[in-house]
Amino acid sequence: MKLLVGVDAGASKTEAVAVKVGGACAFHIAGPANPAVQGVEEASRSISEAILGSLRSLGTSTTPDAVFVGAAGVVSREISEELRVRVAQHVGVDAGRVYVFEDLIAAHASVFLAGDGIVGILGTGSSAYGTYRGATARAGGWGHLLGDEGSAYRVGVAALREVLACLDGLESCSELGIRLARRLGFKSVSEVLRYVYSSPSSKGSVASIAVLVFEEARRGCTGALEIIRNEVRSFSRYVTAISRRLGMERVRVGFVGSLYCYNLDLLKPLLREELTAYLGREVEIVDQVIRPCCGALVAGLAALGATSLEAVVEQLVTCCRYSCPP
Repeated sequence: MKLLVGVDAGASKTEAVAVKVGGACAFHIAGPANPAVQGVEEASRSISEAILGSLRSLGTSTTPDAVFVGAAGVVSREISEELRVRVAQHVGVDAGRVYVFEDLIAAHASVFLAGDGIVGILGTGSSAYGTYRGATARAGGWGHLLGDEGSAYRVGVAALREVLACLDGLESCSELGIRLARRLGFKSVSEVLRYVYSSPSSKGSVASIAVLVFEEARRGCTGALEIIRNEVRSFSRYVTAISRRLGMERVRVGFVGSLYCYNLDLLKPLLREELTAYLGREVEIVDQVIRPCCGALVAGLAALGATSLEAVVEQLVTCCRYSCPP
């Protein structure tokens, strides 16, 4: 395999990397591609746009030898297969060269490469996945209607409830609710409901409120910090469950996702504290090494048992290095 493409397809955006093995890497970003939210057809178009864009950026019109797609919302084999076929059609490659799997697997490889550990995704949504001595386990990832604990969406929901309590005149009206209502310009319940339910992307609109909650927490608002702590505590249960199911002797955990990356100062110590309390022992928190789209490449090659895996990993650690923005 000489030309490879890796894709990270999520609820907010899709990023692809095109790699000439032993040569250059190039990236391209397209729109959201969660088939459970956008539908398979729209998701396949965003993924295909990212793939073709990365190949153009690399300056090649050659058909890739393999395309590895780590996608959010791949909740069944039927969806995975339909997405695989449609992406192949849009890109113009044989469907046998396209591999689709959950974004959790790509995220795990972006932290641990081909090693063991637990990855937690904390972005618009949330989920966790772990590997240990050949076994795998996952927890969460139930979507915003049933779960997503620790996510930007859940933080946003809790914050908007505080706002609504104040606008409804409830005794539970808090300092945080008053502050957020002022900052967002909400003067009535109907304005909040319109913001949520009339938005083209209600999930994204709610999740965006998390930015303000973290800002208020840094300003010393105890209500904001309590929301964050509660969500961290809830999410930590998933990581703990995976560790116990896999029988891990040494717990190594890495976190990825926009919420975590932009709020390391608050989330990292809280996660360490809660996980240590749940597990009753120290937890090693590992930093992300490469971008998730490059993680999709590593995960795909590892699953195929490709002999080029070691060389590709070495190349990606150089051209696809990732660190959270300062």
